[in-house]
Amino acid sequence: MSRKLRLLTPEETLTEPGKHRPFASLTLIGYQALWHPSLLAETDELPTRVAPDEVRLDDAVLAIVPEPLLEKIPPEIREALGREPHKLLVVTSEHVGLDGPDQLLEPLGLPTGDDDQLRRDFYAFAYAYLGLYVLFVGMEHDDQVDGWAVLNDMQSAAEAYVEGNVEQSRGSLQAAFDFLLNGRQLVYPATINLLDLALYSKQWQVADLEKRVDSNVPFNLIATGAEIEAIAGRDDGMLEKLKSSLEDGSTQLLGGPYDERPWSLLSHESRMWQLDRSSRAYEATLGREVDCFGARKMALAPELPQLLMKFHYQFALHVAFDSGTWPHFRDPKVHWTAPDGSSVDALARVACNAGDPDSAFVIFDDLARSLLDDRTATLPFAHWVHRPAFWFDLILRIDHYAPVFGRFDTFTDFFLNSMTSERPSQTQADEYLSGALKTSAAKGDELAVSRWTKHHQRRGVLETARAFEALSLLAGRDEGCRFDDLEDRIEESCGEPEGDLEQALGEARTSSLNQAVDALLDDAPEGRGILVINPTSYPRRTCFEIEEKVSPSWEGPVRASQPTERGTALIVDVPGWGYTWVPADDAKKGKEETAKPIASGRKLRNERIEVEIDKKTGTIRGIWQPRSGYNRLAQELVHSAGSRSICTSLTITENGPALGEITSKGELLASDGQTRWATFTQRTRLWAHRSFVEVAIELEPVGEVKGDATNYVASRWTWGDEKTPIAVPIGYCLDPSYAAEIESPLLLHLPERHLSATIAPKGLPFHRRINAQQADTLLLVAGERERQFEFTLGIDLPLPWTAAYESLWPIGIKSVTKGPPSCGTTASLAKLHPPSIVGTRLLPGRGEETGIELRLAETQGESRRASLTLGAPTQSACLTNGRGELVFQVDASSEALSLDFSSFEYIQLEARLKREHASGEDESTAESG
Repeated sequence: MSRKLRLLTPEETLTEPGKHRPFASLTLIGYQALWHPSLLAETDELPTRVAPDEVRLDDAVLAIVPEPLLEKIPPEIREALGREPHKLLVVTSEHVGLDGPDQLLEPLGLPTGDDDQLRRDFYAFAYAYLGLYVLFVGMEHDDQVDGWAVLNDMQSAAEAYVEGNVEQSRGSLQAAFDFLLNGRQLVYPATINLLDLALYSKQWQVADLEKRVDSNVPFNLIATGAEIEAIAGRDDGMLEKLKSSLEDGSTQLLGGPYDERPWSLLSHESRMWQLDRSSRAYEATLGREVDCFGARKMALAPELPQLLMKFHYQFALHVAFDSGTWPHFRDPKVHWTAPDGSSVDALARVACNAGDPDSAFVIFDDLARSLLDDRTATLPFAHWVHRPAFWFDLILRIDHYAPVFGRFDTFTDFFLNSMTSERPSQTQADEYLSGALKTSAAKGDELAVSRWTKHHQRRGVLETARAFEALSLLAGRDEGCRFDDLEDRIEESCGEPEGDLEQALGEARTSSLNQAVDALLDDAPEGRGILVINPTSYPRRTCFEIEEKVSPSWEGPVRASQPTERGTALIVDVPGWGYTWVPADDAKKGKEETAKPIASGRKLRNERIEVEIDKKTGTIRGIWQPRSGYNRLAQELVHSAGSRSICTSLTITENGPALGEITSKGELLASDGQTRWATFTQRTRLWAHRSFVEVAIELEPVGEVKGDATNYVASRWTWGDEKTPIAVPIGYCLDPSYAAEIESPLLLHLPERHLSATIAPKGLPFHRRINAQQADTLLLVAGERERQFEFTLGIDLPLPWTAAYESLWPIGIKSVTKGPPSCGTTASLAKLHPPSIVGTRLLPGRGEETGIELRLAETQGESRRASLTLGAPTQSACLTNGRGELVFQVDASSEALSLDFSSFEYIQLEARLKREHASGEDESTAESG
C-alpha cells in the first residue's frame, strides 16, 4: 500500500510572515524528513501539508507535526496515532540541525544508504520545493511547478538511491531541480542575485573554509584589518588557505575598518587612520589590496564615500550588523554620494539572518518583495562564518544543482553584472546612529562617555605635536618625527587606559615644541620672553596662564594681561601655523591702565559678549550680545528623571582686564526637592576680546546612576528660536539635524538667522534633543566614572570649526631667554587662504627627503581656489590619495601653491622642501650637478 506522507501544520505557518517564524525550523525539519528517499520510494504522491485539525486516521499515513502544534490534533486522532508511534512523529528543538531529519526518522528504522551527502540533497530538494511554493504565494502567483513531473523524477531518484545507484539517483535529482528552475523562470525569468556575507569569527576553522571552498559557491568574508592580522598569527594554515581561495575567486574579502569602532564617534582623521592601517594590514598579510568596503559594526557615515574614494574602494556595503541605525533605500543597489560629490556604488539591502534557524521561510518573503519591487532582484544572506543555520547548507546544495532562487556572486561580480540606481543617494547626519551608548550603558561600562573625550583629547595632543615638528622643518630644521607609533596606540586603545601613553604623548608634545622653539630662535638675540606657537591653520586669539610674573605692554599681538594667583594670564594674537614672541617685561604702558575688569556681580562681560550666572541654579542664565540684549544660549545641569539645580555658593574666583571667572557650587535635586542626585562645581570663564566662553563642570553623584541610556545627568542647552536646527559635522560640512538622538563629539552648531551659537563638547559625543529649543549633552550614565567635563561655547563664529580646534588642539607656550626671532615678533611659517579652507593636519613628510604633509578641507560648501605659501622654498608638491600614492603633481614654480577645491572637498598634499648644502647649493641644484 502506498504511503501517505503528511506534514501537520496550518497554511498560515508557511505563507504568513508573522506566523511562520515560531515554527519555521521545526516545520522545515519535519517536511525534509518526509522526503527521505526510502519513504519516497514507497509512495505514489508527493508529501503534502494538512492542517492538524484536518488529519484523518489511515493505516498508510505517516504524519509529522511540530511539537507546538501537537495540541491542535483532535484528541481521538492523537490518541489513536499515539498507539502506533511509527505513524506520528513529533519534531522538537532537539531535531534542529543538518542531521535533524535522520534523527527524527530513527524510530522507523529506515535504511540510510551509503551516501549521506546524496540523502541531504533530497532534503535540499524538499526545501526548494516548499520554498518555491511560499515564494509564489508571496508574489500572489499561481504555482508553476509541474508536480507530476517532479513526482516522476523524485521517485526515480529515490528508487535508484535505495538500489545503491548513486549516479542515476543524482541524475534524476538534477532533472527534478531543473523542473523547479523552469517553474520559477516562468514567473521571473531574469537573474536573481544572491550574496553570502560571512562575518569573521575567532571560532572559524580551516575545515570550515575548506568545506565552503569545496562547495564551489562563492562567498564574501567580512573582516577587519586586525582580524586578518590575527589569522596571520595562527599556526593552522588558515592564512595560506584563505590566500588561495582569494586567488581562485571562490572568496572575496570585504574590509575597511582596522578594528570595530562606531565611526560616528570618531574624527575624520581617525577614520582615515582606520582605512590606512587596515590597508597596510591587508597588504602585509595577504599581499593584496581590498577594494570593497564592509564592516560588522556600525562604520557608516554620510561622508564615507569621500574617504573610500581616497583609498580606491570600488564598492561598499551600506549595512551594519549591530545595534546601529542607518538610512534604507528602496533599491538594493545605490549610488551613494558624499557632500563633496564623491560617490561609490553600494549594496543597501538588509541581509537575511542566515544564522537563525527560524529564518528558514523569511528569506522567501524577502525574495518575493525583491522580485516584485526591485530593478535588480537581490537577496543577501549574513551569518557568522563558522556557524550558518542548517537551512543555509540546503541553500548551497540547491545552488549546486540549479539557481532556483538565484545565483551566488562575489561582491564585485554582483556590481559588475547588475544594474545600479542612476539617482545619486545622498544621506544626512541624523540618519546614522551607532547605538554605542545604549550598549555601553547596558553593560555598566565605566568609560561609556569618557572613552570618547579621552580619545579625542589624545588625538588633539598628537596633532599639535606633529604640527610643531612640521613647523620646525619650515623654520629650517632638517628632520621631523611623525609619531606614527603613538597614533597607532591612540587609535587601538580608543580611550582605554594604555600603559604610559599619556606620558609618551606629553613627552612628544614637549620635545616637538622645544624643537620648534630652537629652530625659531636659532640666531635670535638674548631677550627674556614667551614664545607662543599656533598648530592650527587659522589665526587664533589665544589665552593662557603661565607660572611666571610678566608684564608685557598691550601693543601689537598682546591684547591683555593680568596677574593671577598662579602667575600671569595673557591674551595674544598668533597667526595661523605661526608664532608670536611676547617680551616678558616692557616699560611702556598703554591701554591696560584704563581696562575694566571682566567680572562684576554675577556677570562676565567683554566688548563682544556678556554671560550671566543664574543665582538660583548656579549655571548659565544666558549669553548676550551687549548691544542687542538677545539671549543666545542658556545652560543648566539636569537629571533625565526630572530635577532642579540649587546654587549654594557663587564666587568670583578670577577678575581682571584679561580674565574673569565665576565659580558656582550647588546640588542637583529631584523634582520633589528631597532626593539629591549629585553635587556640582561649575567654573565659567570669559577672556577679553574673545567670543568664546569656557565652562568646566565637576560632578559628584550621590549614589550610582543606574538603568539604561535614558537615565542620565546632562548639561542642558536652551536657545531662543524654535526653528533653529542643530547642525552637526558630516566630514567638514555642517548638516542640520532634527533627530531625537545625536552623536557628535566635536561640535554642535546652532545657526539662527544671521546669528549662531556653537557648542564644542570636547569629545562628549552623546546628545538628546528634548524639544525644539532644548538639547542635552550627556555627562553621566550607568557605570560612568569620569567626574570632570569641559565645554567651549562660541558666539557668531565666522568658522564654527574653530571652536572644536580651540578646545582640543592646545597652543604651544614656552618661556625663553632669547628673542625675538629673526623673522620678527610674529610671523606665519605657512599661510593658507581663504579662511574657509582649514588645515586638518600638518606633519613631517614620509621617507628620507625633507618635506611636509598636509590635509586640507573646504568648509563653506563653495568651489574655490586656495593658495598655500610655505615658509621654506618648495622643490616639488603633489596631491596624494589616502595610501600616499601620487594623484597628480602641483605646480611648485611660484611662491604660492595654487589648489582648486570643490565644495567640502578634502585633499592630501605632500611638499618637498629645498635645503641648502654646505656648498651653498640647494638640494635640487646639488642633485642635478
